[in-house]
Amino acid sequence: MRNYTGWKFPPVFNDKGTEVEMVSDHIDIRESLLILFSTHPGERPVNINFGCNLRQYLFKRLTIQLVQDIKYTIHEAITNFEKRIEVMETNINEENEKEGKFLSIQILYRIKETGEIGEFNYQSETE
Repeated sequence: MRNYTGWKFPPVFNDKGTEVEMVSDHIDIRESLLILFSTHPGERPVNINFGCNLRQYLFKRLTIQLVQDIKYTIHEAITNFEKRIEVMETNINEENEKEGKFLSIQILYRIKETGEIGEFNYQSETE
């Protein structure tokens, strides 16, 4: 696998404050997904389309159709902005949502270059 390297998220600097801590490979992919899921389209002036528009689903009543819409939004964002992976499965745990807390999202993915399987877990925003 190519050595993909990127900034740790959130960014952390060394003791001297001169270098940003870096992460590689699987960790880099997971942190890239965290950035993607946490960014709302329009927040990045250089790339206004970047992000996964999960906020549009806040405060909506959870239905089977809404779960499918959320899965579609996630798949499209990953397809457009995280080309290193292919989504194999998306699961949404609705238990906590019913208590008014959050949605737990689990993504099972395959790294295209190596065929390795990875997992990413995300909890949606509550506000």
